[in-house]
Amino acid sequence: MVAMESDTRTDPDTQLERSGDELEERLEKVDAHIDDANAGAERHADHAESVEAAAAKGDDEDDEDDDSSSSPAEFDDPDAEDEEEDE
Repeated sequence: MVAMESDTRTDPDTQLERSGDELEERLEKVDAHIDDANAGAERHADHAESVEAAAAKGDDEDDEDDDSSSSPAEFDDPDAEDEEEDE
């Protein structure tokens, strides 16, 4: 019986089958990762398109209501509002 056990452990067909099974499992995992990555890329692209659309819509609104009374520097300086309130 010991001879039969050693035959099954070293049997090239059995080793090849095991290797094939392991490779198939790994490929399934890789396919799943690829599917997840593709889905994430599609979500990212959809989000980017919606952000661009919102930005374009916002730009159109800004062009119509051009308020040049405030300077862009005021938006960068959070203390500017405090100084105006003190006066």
